[in-house]
Amino acid sequence: MKLRAVMVPIAKLLAHERVSQKRVHELVRSFRTEKILKYPILVSKDQFVVLDGHHRVEALRQLEIKYVPAYLIDYYSDDISVTLRRNQLLGLILKKGITSYAQEGKLFPYKTTRHLVRQESKNEEFPLDSCK
Repeated sequence: MKLRAVMVPIAKLLAHERVSQKRVHELVRSFRTEKILKYPILVSKDQFVVLDGHHRVEALRQLEIKYVPAYLIDYYSDDISVTLRRNQLLGLILKKGITSYAQEGKLFPYKTTRHLVRQESKNEEFPLDSCK
């Protein structure tokens, strides 16, 4: 199955990880210069939890962007796997735990998880003017 990006209201998106403000500021500068989002974010289609793209979402929020190009995926599909970048959290994080944390407004440290998708996607570029 191929992934296709759709526009999602940024207000609906829920984070499950914190962000590095340094990285967010770098992205804000880049977006202001290039005026393009090069990669859609990855979002669970039922809970609207951001799986990949927390820094991009936060930078776009700071730029007052209203809609974000996103790949909406079935998070509980076998096509989605999660790996941990922080071994001390091993056993605490499962897919259900990630979405529960996000829905409760709790955040893991940034770069805690990495989501891998076994579906074909292509690099797509979106002018930021189309996201307002």
